[in-house]
Amino acid sequence: MVYALCKAQTISYVSKSYSATWAPFEEAITAVRDDGVIGIYIETIDNETANEMASVCQIGGTIGSPEWVSYGVDSRTSDRDFIVADLTSHDQA
Repeated sequence: MVYALCKAQTISYVSKSYSATWAPFEEAITAVRDDGVIGIYIETIDNETANEMASVCQIGGTIGSPEWVSYGVDSRTSDRDFIVADLTSHDQA
């Protein structure tokens, strides 16, 4: 569910026309912080402009009542260790 929640929360940042192509769930990177917050990194493309980016979210709480720690879009990175470290960080703005 974190995958679907993150896509829904960041679509307006990804594409002004709300038209995007997302990497499949199996290709998303997820990590769990020591306090139970789940982080997810999903590569995406704005179908209108062909801009490549990544949706990045940290979500706690429950499916029915998610608690957004952070969310937004970022540049893509190929360094899995950096992504996991960032997702598990408690130092989010």
